[in-house]
Amino acid sequence: MHDIKFIRNYPEKFEKLMSRRGLIIESSSILEIDVSIRGFQTEIQTIQQKRNTASKEIGKLLSIGSDVSSLKLNLENYKSDLGQIDDKIKKLSKELNDILKELPNYLDEDVPDGETEFENEFVKEWGDKRVFSFKPKDHVEIGEKLNELDFKTGVKISGSRFVLLRGKLALLERALSSFMLDTHLN
Repeated sequence: MHDIKFIRNYPEKFEKLMSRRGLIIESSSILEIDVSIRGFQTEIQTIQQKRNTASKEIGKLLSIGSDVSSLKLNLENYKSDLGQIDDKIKKLSKELNDILKELPNYLDEDVPDGETEFENEFVKEWGDKRVFSFKPKDHVEIGEKLNELDFKTGVKISGSRFVLLRGKLALLERALSSFMLDTHLN
C-alpha cells in the first residue's frame, strides 16, 4: 500500500511513477480525501477541547451548587457530534485505503519503460542453457496428463490461478510442507 505522506509531499512524482505502470492517476483526487480526513480530525480535536473545558466548568459549578443542565446538554451534543464525525473519518479512511491498496507498486528507477515483457532489458545470465533431444513439456501439460494437476476444478472452486493437486503430487506437496515445518519449528 502506498504511503499517503509520499503522495502529499511529491504528488507530481507519484503521478509520474504511476504513469510508468500505464496508469493515469490524479493525485489531487487522493489528496482531497486526505485533506477531508485531516480536517475532520482537527474538528474532533476542537470538539474534544470544548468538551473538556465544559466538563471542568461543570465540576466548578457543581461545587458551588449551580444549575448545570444546559452544560450537560452541550456535553451530549459534543458526544453526538464526535460520533458523527468519527463515522465520516472511518468512511473516508476506508475509501482512501481501498484506493491506495488497489494501486500497483511503482517501478524502480532502473527498470526500463515498456508496454510488454519483451521490452525488458536483459541484465544477467548464469550457467549454460541445456539442449534437449526432445521438446520439453510444460509442468502444466505433464501434470494434467498424469491427472495430478486439475486447473478446471481449481478454477470452479476458488477462481482463476488456483490448481487442485491429486494423488502423488498432493502427497509430495504435503511431504514438503511437513518437512519445512519439522525443519524450522523444532
